[in-house]
Amino acid sequence: MYIENNRPTGTAVITAARLEALADPGGICVSGAVYTQVHNKIDRQFEDLGNQALKNIPTPVRAYKALVYPISEVAQDAVDGTDSGTEPYIPKVGKKPSDFDRNWFMQNAFDFVEKHFQAGLNQLGTKQKAVDTDFERLRDKAFVCRAYIAGKQQAQARIWLGQTSGRFGRDIFFAGGDIDIDDYNTWNECIHMDEHDGSLVLSAMGLGVMNPSDPNLFAGINVRRMTPAISAEYLWRMFASQLET
Repeated sequence: MYIENNRPTGTAVITAARLEALADPGGICVSGAVYTQVHNKIDRQFEDLGNQALKNIPTPVRAYKALVYPISEVAQDAVDGTDSGTEPYIPKVGKKPSDFDRNWFMQNAFDFVEKHFQAGLNQLGTKQKAVDTDFERLRDKAFVCRAYIAGKQQAQARIWLGQTSGRFGRDIFFAGGDIDIDDYNTWNECIHMDEHDGSLVLSAMGLGVMNPSDPNLFAGINVRRMTPAISAEYLWRMFASQLET
């Protein structure tokens, strides 16, 4: 960075401006270098946006979006000025997630995963001319996808919303690689619902991160506390990694 006409400029300044455009309104987006320095020092999750092609920056920049946690109702009252102090303070009592909330959350999480895979397959077939892709919906809340290189199948996965013995509620299962994808009792990864600070989150067993082909494949992903968007990308990377040579 350097000063020109009393204004800071240079690659760092330009990069920051381009990353700002990727952030949500009022949000924060940082480069991989900044993420490496701060992600273990602040109480904030980040979503890995992958390498981004930024205008006037010669090489792609790894970007991370800081996830914004909702402000509590009590804090929002203070911001809005609704708590004037003229009446007795009545504490806000949060509603515990019901069985309906849990079922709705998992169904919508699966729908997000399905749409993410469809988009990923479309982009893969468009950007990699040597790759052909196939998506097949097997039944409600179950699909299979495949990828071929020069006509030969190189990657496959079946993903479904199902139930494991001894657990209440349904989980998202991933079966791929050399596993028989027609066997619903065999899978590589399982994502279940959990609670964190009264909110519903997704948590994986973490089988996908044990021995990845690329040690940076799951960088920035906390498999113990994921949003539907992050869990979808986590499973997508498990599938797409089968294509790497």
